[in-house]
Amino acid sequence: MPMKLSSFLFDFGCLKEIELVSDEQFSIINNLPIESPDYDLKLSEWLFNELRLISELKKLKEKINKSIQTKQYVPTEILSLNSLDDVYFWIINVEYEGEWNEIDDALLNKLFAAISYIYKQRLNQFYNEKLILLKINSANIQKLLYSKMLAIEKKGEKEILNDFIKYLKDFYADANIGHHENIDGSFNNESNNILPKELDWSPFSEDLLKFYLFLELKYGTNSKSDFSAYWQCISDNELISKKTIGRIRQRFIDWINERFEFKNDSLITKLQTNLSADFLDGLDEEFFQYELVNGKLQKFT
Repeated sequence: MPMKLSSFLFDFGCLKEIELVSDEQFSIINNLPIESPDYDLKLSEWLFNELRLISELKKLKEKINKSIQTKQYVPTEILSLNSLDDVYFWIINVEYEGEWNEIDDALLNKLFAAISYIYKQRLNQFYNEKLILLKINSANIQKLLYSKMLAIEKKGEKEILNDFIKYLKDFYADANIGHHENIDGSFNNESNNILPKELDWSPFSEDLLKFYLFLELKYGTNSKSDFSAYWQCISDNELISKKTIGRIRQRFIDWINERFEFKNDSLITKLQTNLSADFLDGLDEEFFQYELVNGKLQKFT
């Protein structure tokens, strides 16, 4: 489908806004003392925006590529456009009749080459230049990024973030056996506190699902007993009908196994009952506070 110049300029303007925020955030985090209580929060904010920028660059180059009717040879000098600023100053000097006109293939090929180069350059800088300058607590960062990802509605937009979470998992697993001495190695390889697989179904209603995910986000998923405790909180507070509790309990177990890809020895077959009374009391109090803020959840008898 042909692309209009106005469409490109709109997407490009959004990219520039994200880039500006991300560059400012990196400057802040790069000069922030590691022991600062705000370090992980500021780091997660930069990571999220930088990964958003990379994701949007990828989407734009794919959008441009789909709009090209005839793939043409692009001169190598176009690669001198190695930043979004370079592209901006170049395109405003291109003689074009109007923003609402369709971009011809010659210009689209040049834009595709430029955005593709900037995408690869930014991705390489992120992983091979910027991350090594930072001190990353993997478990904390994953939890903070998870809360931000919950707000993203389109699955395709989470691809770059999910790739990064996988990188964290693999990288910190190496750190635990003595590799990458510049990393603190705080990732617990036995922890399940990573972004779970996104499914198009759940055992809960929409409101109850939000409360359950709130518990996961706040208290983590570091052991199988966590899932049992969250289920107990839901059950004790009569958020599941007694007539369907057995069926929904099994669907909950299946849902957890599928989301976290538990298999073989890690597979959950039943929920635990020997749970900490103090932890359960804390979850009940959390439920009370949650309803004060978000409104009453539907109860069943």
